Amino acid sequence: MEGKMEIKKRLRTKTVLLLLDDVDNESQLHALVQKREWFGKGSKIIITTRDQGILKVPTLVDEAYELHGMNYKDSFELFSKHAFRTNRPIRKYFSHSGRATKICGGLPLALVVIGSLLSGKSIEEWDAILKELEKSPQEDVEKKLIISIEALNESQKYIFLDVACFFIGCDKRIVIHMWESCDFCPHQSLSILQQRSLIKIRDDNQLWMHGWLRDIGRNFIRRESDMKPEKQKWVWTYEQALDVLEKMQNGGGFHGNESIEAICLEFDEQSRYPFIKEFLASLSNLRYLRVDEKSISQVDSKDFSGDSVSILTQADPFQYYHNSNFHQTIFGRLPELRWLSWNCFRKDYRLTSFSLRKLVILDLLRSNITKEWDGWSHIQRARNLKVLNLTGCQELRETPDLSFNVNLVQLILEGCRSLVQIHPSISHLKRLVILNLKDCYHLRMLPDEMGELDSLEQLLLDSTSIEEIPEWRKVKKLKILSLVECKSLKKFNFVGCATSSMELLSVDMLFTQLPKSIKNFNSLTELDLTHSAIHELPDSIGDMKNLKELKMLNTPLRKLPRAIGMLEKLERLDVGAFSKLGGEIPNNIGKLQFLRKLWIKIRRISRAPQLPGSLIDLGFLSTLTKLPFSAEGTQALLQDFAKPT
Repeated sequence: MEGKMEIKKRLRTKTVLLLLDDVDNESQLHALVQKREWFGKGSKIIITTRDQGILKVPTLVDEAYELHGMNYKDSFELFSKHAFRTNRPIRKYFSHSGRATKICGGLPLALVVIGSLLSGKSIEEWDAILKELEKSPQEDVEKKLIISIEALNESQKYIFLDVACFFIGCDKRIVIHMWESCDFCPHQSLSILQQRSLIKIRDDNQLWMHGWLRDIGRNFIRRESDMKPEKQKWVWTYEQALDVLEKMQNGGGFHGNESIEAICLEFDEQSRYPFIKEFLASLSNLRYLRVDEKSISQVDSKDFSGDSVSILTQADPFQYYHNSNFHQTIFGRLPELRWLSWNCFRKDYRLTSFSLRKLVILDLLRSNITKEWDGWSHIQRARNLKVLNLTGCQELRETPDLSFNVNLVQLILEGCRSLVQIHPSISHLKRLVILNLKDCYHLRMLPDEMGELDSLEQLLLDSTSIEEIPEWRKVKKLKILSLVECKSLKKFNFVGCATSSMELLSVDMLFTQLPKSIKNFNSLTELDLTHSAIHELPDSIGDMKNLKELKMLNTPLRKLPRAIGMLEKLERLDVGAFSKLGGEIPNNIGKLQFLRKLWIKIRRISRAPQLPGSLIDLGFLSTLTKLPFSAEGTQALLQDFAKPT
């Protein structure tokens, strides 16, 4: 209800264009666009869905338009781009390409996936696959796309279905540790899945999959298990989990269940998981367990019964919740567990005897654990642990002793707002690659022991109260250092922090100018000075020959130095300043042959030089009335300019 009121409050006086993509439930419409008066006069709302029934709401939907498939010419071209990486097929594949295009029926996703499946295969393989595809009715696209899934090897199939069920939107760099532990050859498998257009990996390393492919993958799982959830390897909804539990109970008890390998559970006032002890203990091949715990104190105790000894014991048991149903040996019987994700884990719980031998990822997001929590001594046994995620653990004031977890690769402490100290044992983490301390508002000091992290590649300190970045001589592999919104930062040793591998530096501080020593960051590919107090750039910035992106939005910059034109590899330049910036854009900027995006959001630029023809994205907010270009066709970019007001 609060969300609806907020939408109405913020948007009722604004004219908006709102796109709701891939809506699959009418409740989503009621939650976001229930009433027209929530939006200002002239607003337009576009809804895309695969279920026409959702649009049959006369008070909300004025018109419904059925999107037809692509025409044959465009379909043929799209198919060829994915099958041959060009707009037209190789001559000997021409007729086969026509067959494949007709099979896809003008559906872009089918053209992309089937084109990618056939790419690089022989004529004989094309014939066999096309014959199989032609067996399905023209309208049965799902059966055609399932052929792409069936063509995967076992490891590729596991990873595809893992993503379809659990990991859309997850960071590839985290999930990959579980797949490596399971010998799924994730680097090679992900490459194949991308080549066949079954998944995408975004620039921020998030895994993405088309909603249709997600549903096809899940339906594939259902069919493979004869539509019986208890036989599925993946159980991805809370409702499914409860259904499986009840069926196993009614079927005569909980015997060894070797099918389920990944499952998610939810505990709240609506959830009822009787006999949870026996259920979990039966999952001998479980490798991924996610538990979302909400309002646990409201769960009626009559729904939880079992032995008095538990894996999760409490110093001060809750009045209504007796978790004695989690027997001491449950997790001891989960020898294949690789990833335990327990949302809102309580400090009253004490991990005692579940198997940590193969655990590589531990998520305890938004838990109220502290440094004194008893469970840390048990986590020390997880000698193969690669990722420890403590995001949002707001009662954690100091990190625990991690000296035994020497294989840790990622330590995520984002949003630990009470954190004030990092334990000296961090020096033992010689394999640590990523340390995320974003939004640890009260953290003021970094320990000297961090200078021993010789594998560290990413250090994220955004929105902390860090006052100084020490000079760490052994941190030679640092690639990304982010200091956005570090308003207490007083000392930053540019020379000491420069490494031969540094790629991204985001600096948001009170310094008014960059030192000449910035040139020591000669491997830097991205420099972000957005929201900084920088009013002048040194000429030495021209020595940063590998720089590809330079961002200086919302800065009091006074002028653009000529040295910017010396950044030979520059692809993107964003400059947005307060009213102080004026003068001219350097003439030599036209020589930047790789420059693709140029945004100049200032008003007092009097003249622009010849601009490079490589530009594909150009934006100005200035008093300029004429822009010269060095290539034909670039004038079309003018239509995207922001007009002066």
